[in-house]
Amino acid sequence: MGLLLVFGPTIALAADLAGTFVGGGSDFAVFLQIVPAGEGRIMGRFRQVSVDNKGKPIVWDRPLSGGATNDSFVGKLEGNWENGGDIAISGDWKGGVLTVSNARGLRVSLQKGDEGQYNQRLNLLAKLGGGIQEQAAANAAAVARSQEVGRATTRLNQVRDRVARFTQQAPAHVERAAALVAKYPKFTQAVQAKLEALQAITARSAQAAGDRGGLAADINNLAIDARNLHTDVQNNEREFEGAAARLTSESQGAAVACKDASPARVEDSALLNECALVSATRKRLDETVAQARANYARFESRWKQEKAEQEAVFVAVRARMTQFSAAR
Repeated sequence: MGLLLVFGPTIALAADLAGTFVGGGSDFAVFLQIVPAGEGRIMGRFRQVSVDNKGKPIVWDRPLSGGATNDSFVGKLEGNWENGGDIAISGDWKGGVLTVSNARGLRVSLQKGDEGQYNQRLNLLAKLGGGIQEQAAANAAAVARSQEVGRATTRLNQVRDRVARFTQQAPAHVERAAALVAKYPKFTQAVQAKLEALQAITARSAQAAGDRGGLAADINNLAIDARNLHTDVQNNEREFEGAAARLTSESQGAAVACKDASPARVEDSALLNECALVSATRKRLDETVAQARANYARFESRWKQEKAEQEAVFVAVRARMTQFSAAR
């Protein structure tokens, strides 16, 4: 809805109310031009530039039309339905200051000025915006650093937890292999007993030949079972070594990540605490791995010993079977 203004023809516009006015606040600048249009009417331009919370400039520029009486004016800042329509504006001139208010909630004191003074204010706003943007960038960088520190702390904590679980579970894992190794002698004893039974058969009948063949087959099957048992022990060791290699790599990475961590360089106490535990974590892992490897080496030595005894049995079996085959 337009603003209807009526002014008597004898009322003149004060000279001080015409011209260019400049003013603003800490985060905005206003430029107002007022030009007499005859018969108490005025026209001009209103421009307001402000800075948002991201440091970006916001420009609001409207044509001005209205009417004036001596030291005051009332009018509108012209708009359309796309930009919010007309905005009411008024101003009072007193003591060298033009106090301007508009329907957008603005109330500002302006003084006579020129574009040069207005540009000075714009330069100050640009510096303000630049400072806001720099601070925003610094804040974003600080947030990013904080997030990275948080992720690093979490990773270190997870590595420490995984190492702790590994070192706790390793003895039981190795013990399962030890239980398998304990069965090696039973296979050796079994094939030796079968060999003794085979050697005890001296007859050359078909029945005796069948019995010797059955015992030889039993010995062969026992040999296969023994090798399968050894494979199970090797698989147990490979599983251990795979987990140990992963955790060793992770703990080494943790040590590298914490290499430059010190109170002088890192402010986050949680990260410093995790880094302080890295050395002890690596030591515990290394000790666990070394002990397990010593056990696995002992297991392999035991297998070689039992395998040698079993091989001696296989040689004797082949010799015995060859003896009776040749005598047919």
